[in-house]
Amino acid sequence: DETMMTRFELLCDIAERHHVKLIVCILTAHMTFRLFLPPAMENRDLFLDPKALKWEGKFFRYFVRRMKHHPAIRAWESGNESNFISKSQDADAAWFWQNYVYSIIRNEDTFRPIIAVSDLKIDNSEWLIRDGAELGDVLAVHPYPMWSNAGIEEFNHIRNLMYSTALNRINQDI
Repeated sequence: DETMMTRFELLCDIAERHHVKLIVCILTAHMTFRLFLPPAMENRDLFLDPKALKWEGKFFRYFVRRMKHHPAIRAWESGNESNFISKSQDADAAWFWQNYVYSIIRNEDTFRPIIAVSDLKIDNSEWLIRDGAELGDVLAVHPYPMWSNAGIEEFNHIRNLMYSTALNRINQDI
């Protein structure tokens, strides 16, 4: 939607004017336990369905091509919690989707880094840190103590306070 792209460009202009750099989450379809998808994408596997992949690819390509010259943009990210926009069948599907969208971004903008999907796991998950480290340029840090075993105590207790620090350190070491 050209109106929305014009508005986004205005946001970038305002950010630049105030010396703010942006990390642009391109396809943010998941926010706070809810999916915000166009009706044509509802009930489709956004990681494997050919029609969904076709339109996701067109969207990523257009968005990056249109905005890559803006000086306020510092980095790209596939979107907020992209791993929740559809149910990944396995780690291979998650790897495939990340590789697909990151390749599109890189083809359009070879200058800016790509931040890997947030909330990657070390093991026992479809979304693995090693895949994010392989495919992205930076690992995202997106820890929420309240949704993990760290959240069994009051928020200001040591377990919750150290949880984010520990996850940041793990990502840095990887």
